[in-house]
Amino acid sequence: KTMERTIYSDFDVQFNIHPITKDIIKKTNEQSVRQSLRLLLQTVFYDRKWQPQIGCNLNELLFGQLDAFQLFSTEETLKTIIKKYEPRIKLQEVKCTSDNSFSVTVKIVYRIIMLDKTDTFIYTINKVR
Repeated sequence: KTMERTIYSDFDVQFNIHPITKDIIKKTNEQSVRQSLRLLLQTVFYDRKWQPQIGCNLNELLFGQLDAFQLFSTEETLKTIIKKYEPRIKLQEVKCTSDNSFSVTVKIVYRIIMLDKTDTFIYTINKVR
């Protein structure tokens, strides 16, 4: 296997420690972008002290009626947030689905620009019953 060049590198937000070097493990390339997308989806507006405009309030979907309009509206919000705050990717698709009133699945298909790779990120949120 050939060594892939590291273009993107972020620290692991879980602060996992490498067992030998004792350094914080890095997320690189695709894993770095996926971690960034996950953080955007999990961030609520005003969570970030100096950047209150970053967020998407995705969890609010679980407290109302999940109709087609609400899912479409959420897709449009996610597109706007991702395009603004994740410049390393080119969005190809954002799709929100719900098979029941207890969970919402977000599917994001994108191309990582500098790596010229297409990836799919799936994120599911569940209502606590």
